[in-house]
Amino acid sequence: MATGSGAAVYRVVLRPAILGAGMVAAAACLSAKPALAQEALKSLGPMPDPAAAALAPRALADLNRMITQGDAFFDVKQGKACKTDIDLLQKETDKWAIAAGGTTTTTIKEHARAVLSGACPDAKGAFSGPAEHIEVTASHSEISNIVMDAHREVRVNGVYAQGRLVGESATFVRTRNTTYHKLSSGELVAPQGPQAQDVSYYVTYAVEDQTGRTLKPSVLFSWSGAQKIVHVSVDESPDGQRSVGTSYQNGKPFMRTRMKNGAYHGWLEYFDPTLIQLKQDKVCYQNGTQIKALQCPDT
Repeated sequence: MATGSGAAVYRVVLRPAILGAGMVAAAACLSAKPALAQEALKSLGPMPDPAAAALAPRALADLNRMITQGDAFFDVKQGKACKTDIDLLQKETDKWAIAAGGTTTTTIKEHARAVLSGACPDAKGAFSGPAEHIEVTASHSEISNIVMDAHREVRVNGVYAQGRLVGESATFVRTRNTTYHKLSSGELVAPQGPQAQDVSYYVTYAVEDQTGRTLKPSVLFSWSGAQKIVHVSVDESPDGQRSVGTSYQNGKPFMRTRMKNGAYHGWLEYFDPTLIQLKQDKVCYQNGTQIKALQCPDT
């Protein structure tokens, strides 16, 4: 296996026969690791979409704020602690997994929440009124021979009505993922080197009404330190149920998705020239299920 400066080196680190239920402890230890240090970004590169171009200077400043402040930006200790319900979060996670096709099994290991301003959410986790809050979640996922321990930190600033963000809002996210490959023997192989921990940063700017309808395009900017990719996604929802999103990587069109009620619905298009040449650039989904079709309605 290549071991150049940009390559990941793997070694066997876990044996289920030995650990058993100790996988929970392993996930907790991984979630507690500090994020790997990264340098501030100098530019987000070209912005083909006008909505993204207008927000790019703000996004650069916000991404760099997350990168330079690191753990402090998402520290729940800086706010008032709120009660959390892991069982409720697990049910929501399972629901979204089923809507997305049901191929991934995710177990929530840890969940913490704090408000920097405004009131804690109600018993169902719904916020009301102006609020700025932080949520930290550690999870363990498995799909086929891939196992991932993930640590996700979210900081939101906006106004809520009946648990939904309304008007203008900003959402900041940092993810720290460690992915293992499961061998046929059951051993888990973890990456080493520069890609041992994939740390990514996201900021989303949205303006929506109470139905989820976008009053302006919602724009997400993200930076992957391991892959060195600037990803931009521009989403519009005309009715709060259906949405169309176009994404770009390092300034080039990447893909377009169509969704309905949170599930893929309609053509999923890839703009990669190789896939277009091979006629593998379109995949049809209907209510979250991939099908073979010549026509693929998104209504």
